[in-house]
Amino acid sequence: QCLKKAEAYLSRGSGFSEEGLEDQLEYEEFESTEISYAIKNCGADWKDQCAKKAKAYVKSNSKFTKSSLRSQLSYEGFTSSQIDYGLKAAGF
Repeated sequence: QCLKKAEAYLSRGSGFSEEGLEDQLEYEEFESTEISYAIKNCGADWKDQCAKKAKAYVKSNSKFTKSSLRSQLSYEGFTSSQIDYGLKAAGF
């Protein structure tokens, strides 16, 4: 069930960091072992997830600067290399 839920969240296209997905699954009250299994086996490309999130933020708020978007993506739990990829995908 946890893996199916993780895959469903990822397929929505809004972009989840590994940390963000983990937090969401914890909120759904899955056990930590189930969450670990789901995270490892969901097939997520975390850079692609960051790119989706970055593009969504830019689309919803054109006032994002590179710096402010970097800060927001970091807050969301993306890594530095994922953020670099996401910023480039979003046109920065």
